[in-house]
Amino acid sequence: NISHNPLLRIHPSHFNHLTQLQSLALEGIEIPDIQTKMFLPMKNLSHIYFKKFQYCSYAPHVRSCKPNTDGISSFEDLLANMVLRVSVWVMAFITCFGNLLVIGMRSLIRAENNLHAACIKVLCCKYLHIITQRF
Repeated sequence: NISHNPLLRIHPSHFNHLTQLQSLALEGIEIPDIQTKMFLPMKNLSHIYFKKFQYCSYAPHVRSCKPNTDGISSFEDLLANMVLRVSVWVMAFITCFGNLLVIGMRSLIRAENNLHAACIKVLCCKYLHIITQRF
């Protein structure tokens, strides 16, 4: 475990003699010049822990690589940014307003195909229900 050490650089040959190593923790270390050949000599390595999800692609032979996600795959991480959160609220408001407008206009204006108009109104109501349940 060499996590959170003040290492500025990891040389590609640092791990060459660690052939029997089974677990490696590099969680707090930034590796700007990471390479696949850094981890190839460690044939018995079964668990590796990185700071970034993208680093897992440089150790394809390792069975378990953490972190499992890239940080934007979950709903909580996506909405952690204020700009994205506001954008989602604005889009939800515009969508709800548009659906209400369609329901109102389809109800007021006579349509040639009543079945078509009814289907559109049902879809708008269903979408409004889904949006209001999420927020």
